[in-house]
Amino acid sequence: MGRLYQHQQNQRFVLISNMKKILSIFLILIICLFLYQSARAETFGYTTLGITNGSGNGSWIYCSNLNTTASISGDVDSITAAFDGGGSVKGIILDSSFNILTNGITPAQSSASGWVDLPYSTKPSVVSGNTYYPCVIHTGVSQMKYDGLISNTSRYDSTNNYATPQNAGCMTLSNVRISLYATYTAGGAVATSTTEITGDVIIQGDISIQ
Repeated sequence: MGRLYQHQQNQRFVLISNMKKILSIFLILIICLFLYQSARAETFGYTTLGITNGSGNGSWIYCSNLNTTASISGDVDSITAAFDGGGSVKGIILDSSFNILTNGITPAQSSASGWVDLPYSTKPSVVSGNTYYPCVIHTGVSQMKYDGLISNTSRYDSTNNYATPQNAGCMTLSNVRISLYATYTAGGAVATSTTEITGDVIIQGDISIQ
């Protein structure tokens, strides 16, 4: 009888030990998945570097009309656009009504040749499933890069102001795929952390963690 009891106790100990390991691994996987989703960067707009240069006019807002639905909720990190030289430029995020988001205008910088990142100092927020337009506005004529003519792939507002950009209101559709997009992160940037999981598993009909 004593040996049977001891055997049962040993089996119970092994079962509890294995269940602790399984639960710990499961919780670690959940935490890793959460951190991955939180830190994952997404884009909306057109991310391909165009092969053609096109002149942009000063104080006009130009927006990509491609891939304009946010797939996750989060904060916009930057606007990125491609140029072949030009003047000063700002990035802008418009909502589905062509209104500028809160904190939706980036600081100005020069539009050097190639991809130019326009980071936000205070990041605007976007909501999954909603429509947003990544845009830029220039001080003067700027050579923006784009790809071949496809209907309704960009928009522009010819009545705006570079110094104090305003809501676009009504925008005109255009047929160039402007190399222009926004990068955003779910919930904003997440700091790296180390998580230690401790606890005992108690089997009393149900499983609980203490």
